[in-house]
Amino acid sequence: MKKLHLLFVAALLGTSSMSAIVEEDITPKGYDFNNLSEFHYVDKAFTGANITTPVYQSIGGDAAWKDGACVVAGGQFGNAAQPYFNDLKAGTSLVDLGGEVGKVFCISGMNSKINEKLKELYDVDMNIPKCTGGLNWFNINWLSDPKNTPVSDGKATQIRVRLVLNVFANSLSEANNIINSAYAVVDQGGITPSGNNTASGTNITTGEFSKRYEDDPDSPEEDENGNLIWDPNRWLVYEFDTWCPEDDGTTVFYPIRLKMEIAQPNLGGATIFIKEVKFSKVTENEAPIFGTRAREYKTLKIAPRTSSVAENLIPESHLNYTINGNNVTFNDNAEIFTVSGVKVAEAVAGVSVELAKGFYVATTGAKSVKLVVR
Repeated sequence: MKKLHLLFVAALLGTSSMSAIVEEDITPKGYDFNNLSEFHYVDKAFTGANITTPVYQSIGGDAAWKDGACVVAGGQFGNAAQPYFNDLKAGTSLVDLGGEVGKVFCISGMNSKINEKLKELYDVDMNIPKCTGGLNWFNINWLSDPKNTPVSDGKATQIRVRLVLNVFANSLSEANNIINSAYAVVDQGGITPSGNNTASGTNITTGEFSKRYEDDPDSPEEDENGNLIWDPNRWLVYEFDTWCPEDDGTTVFYPIRLKMEIAQPNLGGATIFIKEVKFSKVTENEAPIFGTRAREYKTLKIAPRTSSVAENLIPESHLNYTINGNNVTFNDNAEIFTVSGVKVAEAVAGVSVELAKGFYVATTGAKSVKLVVR
């Protein structure tokens, strides 16, 4: 591990400004949001701050992977008396913002006024679904492709993690964390590369996505009441480097995990848009990215149109159903709710239910699915 430690120290001291060269993309296909037609979002929830290790086996291995998994963890998910998992899934969707951004992974809090804001700015009815209840602290976890994460060459391998996002909040503030910290976790199997978490962790506030003066990009604009103004075209590009551990011949290694700690209650009045989650192998001995080199903002213009939510939000294998006009038929008994959490129907397996046009959440047992009746 000596070589790894020296790389880390050199990065902190800023001894080189050389950019690392991306060699290999090890991002799961399921994280390519803009090219998804079928979307499985929150696949599994774990009680506590972390996923049970080994992670890949804990989420169900190949059978559950489906080219990528988004896994959440938090103490609230162990409370059987509260429907936190379904509350979260109800507000998670694939949203098409159009323009230079396209489809994004979206989590919208139960009190977010994002639909009103997009109607005001673009005169479109996006109908972005919201969480159906308040949530406590939790984290979202993204995993590198377990089939392509390089760990078998007997040396630490430098990996670049990239996150591109925008955040709307009813009231933007530089003091309000929306993400308490975003960092890589590679300590599965008892191995933690030197400085891994402390070097890469960062907080992200709602105020970072406010409009800036053209001649002074570091100064946020304010409206006539002194409030910050949301800029839907201001996207944070957050990058940092971590490492796969050295392979000592005895350690079993699992995918690199990007952990995003979501701040609550700030999410209740906010919407998070994630354009990109990416993992890449970079050339050995290039200067790692940390600190001031880890963050920048880019203008990526959106152009939302009519419907924001992809028709196939989640594979039918999660909850089988068919839609024929306004009639929906489920293979199992199901309860049907509006996206705001109001129960509208109970469906008997094999018997169609007539629903008005709109967005719904249907549940049976521990499974749930969003559906669109057009």
